[in-house]
Amino acid sequence: MGNGIEKLKTNEVKLKSEVMTQITQQCVELCRSEDNKIPEIKGDVGTLHKTHNVYQSTTAGFSNLTYLTFRKCVLVTAEAVQALFSLGKLVQLDFERCPRIHGGFVHLQGLSKLESLSIRCCQCIMDSDMEPLPGIASLKELQVVCIYITDYGVSYLGGLNKLVVLNMEGSHVTTSCLDTISELPSQQSLNLNRYFLRDDGCEKFSALSDLNVLNLGFNHITDECLGHLKGLTKLEGLNLDSCKIYG
Repeated sequence: MGNGIEKLKTNEVKLKSEVMTQITQQCVELCRSEDNKIPEIKGDVGTLHKTHNVYQSTTAGFSNLTYLTFRKCVLVTAEAVQALFSLGKLVQLDFERCPRIHGGFVHLQGLSKLESLSIRCCQCIMDSDMEPLPGIASLKELQVVCIYITDYGVSYLGGLNKLVVLNMEGSHVTTSCLDTISELPSQQSLNLNRYFLRDDGCEKFSALSDLNVLNLGFNHITDECLGHLKGLTKLEGLNLDSCKIYG
């Protein structure tokens, strides 16, 4: 009797094991099937997770990269940016027109050799995305061109002591941002095109005495603003395209 019970228990365990194995195999096949569909469904959650995993595995094999561009890669996310931490030799990084990278710049702070960062036309970028950037102490060039950046966002840039080139074209700022920009000790090139700047506050330009290039095109400034630029004796290039200058 006892042997019969033990035999039944053994058969039960074996049956459960076989059933679980079948279920597991079915789950694996289902996941594999769904995974194969991911590239066909542009922009869904599955695609984004798969893309993130691909970046993690791919970037790990390119530790000698000094230049990397993701221009117009619409599936690059803030989570995918995290995969770049291993690229310690990276000098130039381009995210132009990447619409999903909001919140990802905190992962760039470990890139100690990064000198150039472009986030041109990334319309997901907000003021809060500027906050981690001073953590990239080596940064010399910053291309922003994001319409949702305001004076508050610019205020975070005060710690970028090596910044030479700053392009803020089209951002939603005023001359108040010059309080921060004038404190950047290495600043030589500044692009404030299409800012809708007016003469009010333009006296702050006089503090940018080391500028070599200044772009003020397509703003509502007049001859009054020009008077505040006379002290910028190092200027080699000045763009006043479509401004209200009468001479």
